[in-house]
Amino acid sequence: MRKTLLLWLGAAMLATDLEAQDPQFSQFYANPLYLNPAFTGTKGCGRLNLNFRDQWPQLSGQFITYSASYDQYASAVGGGLGLLVTSDNAGQGSLITNRVGAIYSYIQNLNRDYTFSFAMQADLEQKSVNSQNFMLGDRIDPKTGYNANLPGEVIPSTTISYPDFSTGAIIYSKYMQAGFAVHHLLEPKQNFLISTTPAVLPRKYTAHIGVTIPMWGERGAKARQMDSYISPQVIFQQQQDFRELNLGVFVKKGPISGGVWYRTRDAMIVSIALQTKQFRVGYSYDVTLSNLSTAAVGSHEIAVGYSFTCRQKTKKPRTMNGCVGFE
Repeated sequence: MRKTLLLWLGAAMLATDLEAQDPQFSQFYANPLYLNPAFTGTKGCGRLNLNFRDQWPQLSGQFITYSASYDQYASAVGGGLGLLVTSDNAGQGSLITNRVGAIYSYIQNLNRDYTFSFAMQADLEQKSVNSQNFMLGDRIDPKTGYNANLPGEVIPSTTISYPDFSTGAIIYSKYMQAGFAVHHLLEPKQNFLISTTPAVLPRKYTAHIGVTIPMWGERGAKARQMDSYISPQVIFQQQQDFRELNLGVFVKKGPISGGVWYRTRDAMIVSIALQTKQFRVGYSYDVTLSNLSTAAVGSHEIAVGYSFTCRQKTKKPRTMNGCVGFE
């Protein structure tokens, strides 16, 4: 199975009509800048998030994605500043995609209850093909199988780089958030070979909404801290012909939180996390429900977050602390 997977992966990456799709994170609430750049700065003080995803580990090809982000509100620019770094490893290093993005968000209180954030994101993306992992037909011996030492065609490794741009907006209060984001605004070309047919990275559209419901009749200062709540969430994403709807609920009680989501025609997601005032660590597991379930049992994901303490108080818009699970 490994030989077949890598052979097809190599052919797809060198094809002139290659059109890729973005990797996804199940713990979207623990990676808010990846979901929508408009979340940048909404926490107020500095926020660091680290994410790791191992998708379908039982497949020989392996699909591993890393993400790291930092953001904070900066009164000098009237909004949030953020940095988002992602790295996606497909086919045991056959295709590696690295991305570094800078984000600015303009944040403004609309009234006593609602705040608006609009963001622009500029990225530099690099894709690399490692042909050393390709299993080509001229190195297959009919008796012994694949032998990398046999003479055959040499395909050079290839690297391409290009700029990319995204945007997003959200409106939020203490008890709700709703937003929309568009990634890959200009649909950058990512051809590895010279071709008259451009291989573009399709735009990705994301719409999301969530509400927060205090639990167990909390009142007063305790309720304002949102120490215990239930938060239903809906996320819809579309990239070219691929559509995905996430329906789920996030529950928090003291330092323990968790959730269950259904990703249409794909997976059931369960998560659990331990959270203090500044530190958070979470784990989630995707139970595959599609036709891949016999070969790809599930996916693992780990998220770690840290919230920094502000050095000095500054006048700033309403923050999203404790709101709808985004940390």
